[in-house]
Amino acid sequence: MDSAPQLVHNFVGPRIEEVKKTQGTDDYFSNGGLTETVLAVSALCWNYKGYSLAVGYSFLGHLGWCSHRSFFRVFSLSTKQEEFEVEGCVSALSFIPNGTSLIVGTFNGVIFNWNIETGDIISRSSIDEYQHREAVSGFCWVKSGQFPLFSCSTDGKVLNWNPENLEFPVRGVLIKGKTELEGATSLSITEDSGSLIITSESGKVFKYNIPIISTQSLPNDGFKLKPEAEIVLNNLNPTFRQQLLKVAGKYCLDNGQKEIDIKSLFFSKPDIMKCYPSNLSLAYERHDGPVTDSACNPFHRNLFATCSLDGSIKIFNALQSRALLVLEPVLASKVLTVSWSEVRPLVMAVGYDNGSVYLYDFLQSKTQQVLEIPNPRNSVAKLKFNPSIKDYLLIGYKTGDCKLFQLPEIFNVAHPDEIRRLNILLESVINE
Repeated sequence: MDSAPQLVHNFVGPRIEEVKKTQGTDDYFSNGGLTETVLAVSALCWNYKGYSLAVGYSFLGHLGWCSHRSFFRVFSLSTKQEEFEVEGCVSALSFIPNGTSLIVGTFNGVIFNWNIETGDIISRSSIDEYQHREAVSGFCWVKSGQFPLFSCSTDGKVLNWNPENLEFPVRGVLIKGKTELEGATSLSITEDSGSLIITSESGKVFKYNIPIISTQSLPNDGFKLKPEAEIVLNNLNPTFRQQLLKVAGKYCLDNGQKEIDIKSLFFSKPDIMKCYPSNLSLAYERHDGPVTDSACNPFHRNLFATCSLDGSIKIFNALQSRALLVLEPVLASKVLTVSWSEVRPLVMAVGYDNGSVYLYDFLQSKTQQVLEIPNPRNSVAKLKFNPSIKDYLLIGYKTGDCKLFQLPEIFNVAHPDEIRRLNILLESVINE
């Protein structure tokens, strides 16, 4: 390697002593007797231009309901900082594409649409059987449409939202196991926005082909359907749709309403299995422990990676259930996060609980990491390549700090033939 990564900036996380001093309350620190000196990084993301980043913080060791208040911070690369207080620990973050809002998920299952310029909350979800009621574990966006936001949760639901109105989702999918729902641990979307990759606490990995959302007009039987209620009904089984419409109409009649809205549809507590069917498209080779993260390659619609507490990283072709590659670079360590480069199709970074980040360049080696960024006596929480500043890699740690590194040039200049070499590499792995 011609040079080592250079530390550009260390974004220091909030220390509890600092929070106590500024807030003057112990409500932040009631954690079942646990004593902690920091809030851990629990989520991070770049905005679409790559010049701002958001970092969410959380207490560790949640065993049930989260009664904390926490923070997320928004930094510019000039290190200007804004801080926002959240009810509940932050578990997921995502900037709205081409916008000034941030989607925030919490450990209790609430989703916020937060205008970070004004500090106002534009919309928020509730905790409900038809929404999330456990930790929100991931967000992703389809490239177009009125309902571009998907979320997943450890409650076993994947939900589709209009981010401007988070009162109710417009459709959903259940992740069903043999006897109960599988808690979802991460969510990523393929390069063509056609499929979701969903991972679970049990080690399973699924693909969900996103159906085109139906928007046709429906007969209203005397009641006007509000647009989002019509969307919900359009995407249900026709027989169940008629049953739900009849019940919602009676609710509106009894309450003097002339329009059927989403709230009217869900007031009667319809069968959630019929509202959110379990129509996953494909199950992949599972991990031996909970899956901690997943990432779809931004250059290849069928290439994605998963990582797990079992210590392995698996590389998949989305069309095949068996993993193409299984990597286990560090014995007796847990892999916590994975991210693909936004400029090098064959470069991937993974973060471990030993504090190290390893970079793979599959142009150089199919099985061996080519660079280590160590941070002893720590644990990596999250990492993300910058979407536009091609040599930046952001790493968040359990100590609450985020470090921004500038990578050596070899990781930032794509080989002229790299896409073709990617396809050749996949074919050679399959045939070995």
